[in-house]
Amino acid sequence: MKSEWKTVSVDLSVLTEKIVEFFSSRDFTVLVDKSEKGFRCTIIPKIHHRILDKITVNVCKTAENLTIEFTAENLSHSLVRYGNLLSLFGGGVIFLKGLKSKEELEKLEEDFWWYVDQLINHLQVTSRLSSKTSPNSS
Repeated sequence: MKSEWKTVSVDLSVLTEKIVEFFSSRDFTVLVDKSEKGFRCTIIPKIHHRILDKITVNVCKTAENLTIEFTAENLSHSLVRYGNLLSLFGGGVIFLKGLKSKEELEKLEEDFWWYVDQLINHLQVTSRLSSKTSPNSS
């Protein structure tokens, strides 16, 4: 899923740092790469998460807007599809693993978007307050 915010004044590195904290606090392994337009976070789940897909979060900012994209590999979807076909031959376990992974991934993504919305609102308010309280250079 991809979301955009228009005319948002937030520090991209602070936003990315908070996104990394979101996943790190949930015991995911997080790798961050800086690109021309922003940051790419690769989130690697551990076995206890029951999520089979590696997740990528791209955080990009242009002069006009801020874009955050949450994408996951299709392993869970593939396991559900092929596990369903193989259920006649004992593939039900594969189907259930894929289904559980999809459920956990959907919960994580829902929590992530709620957190990001709250975080952007907070960072915007903080940015406005700091610009109002900074001394004028006269």
